[in-house]
Amino acid sequence: MKKILTIIIAALLITPGFAQDEQAGSSKVVNKNGVPILPEAGDIALGIDMVPFLNFVGNIANQTTNNSYNGQFLSNGNTHYGKYFLSSDMAVRGRVGLYNRTSNLKNYVQDDAALYVDPNSPDMVIDVYKYVSHNYLIGAGIEKRRGKGRLQGFFAAEVNLMFGSTKDTYTYGNSFSEINQTPTTTSFGSNLTGNGRILEDKGNTYFGVGLNGFLGVEYFIMPNVSLGSEVGWGINYRSYSQSNNVEEIWNGNAAEEITNLDSPGNNYFGYGLTNPTASLYLMFHF
Repeated sequence: MKKILTIIIAALLITPGFAQDEQAGSSKVVNKNGVPILPEAGDIALGIDMVPFLNFVGNIANQTTNNSYNGQFLSNGNTHYGKYFLSSDMAVRGRVGLYNRTSNLKNYVQDDAALYVDPNSPDMVIDVYKYVSHNYLIGAGIEKRRGKGRLQGFFAAEVNLMFGSTKDTYTYGNSFSEINQTPTTTSFGSNLTGNGRILEDKGNTYFGVGLNGFLGVEYFIMPNVSLGSEVGWGINYRSYSQSNNVEEIWNGNAAEEITNLDSPGNNYFGYGLTNPTASLYLMFHF
């Protein structure tokens, strides 16, 4: 079933391209109605990453939710692309990536206060773990194109800026008190310490810059609509800030919050195949 569905989708994408009869005797590539197929000076193009779509199709085909596209190591999901054509063979280009994630985990634990009053109490309270991650990318560069007919090759250079942060927050149903110095608490993995429990963990914020080169191809399946793929190589630098957490403990007399240093901050420098790159994208030209 998966193979059949893949063939159908490929046919739907490719057939419109072959249905157009390109006219000879002109420097422009047009369809049989004279509509230009390739972009021209002043055109704007907007594109979307096709990898999430391919994953979705795969999930439909075999009724699972864990499919991944084999080219995903070259992709950055949720990336949007834009181009402005200075001429038919040169364009300025940019990309914006938004990779935000929020999750909430909840767990029942016994209500210590109710259990103190009634040892048979069935009452429960809720512990909550919230994770928030923000990651942003902005890129701009220039692209040079060449090719014959619908198939266009290009090379490009871009400068990319990256920044982001993470934060873990914990809320507990049972509080510290003189009669409850070790409240019942959910272990969410790393929130329990030797003396207490974590209330908040602020991860490293980071800022990065990259200089990247790209090689790619686009095939115009119909006028001003193309499928493209590219691979990039570049140099990237990231700087990570200091991180810390807030821990709640019982100090012998009362609940106390103390701040602990997790990391003094780090720097990263690397080169090679880089993200962001698009393993497969769909581009619309206007």
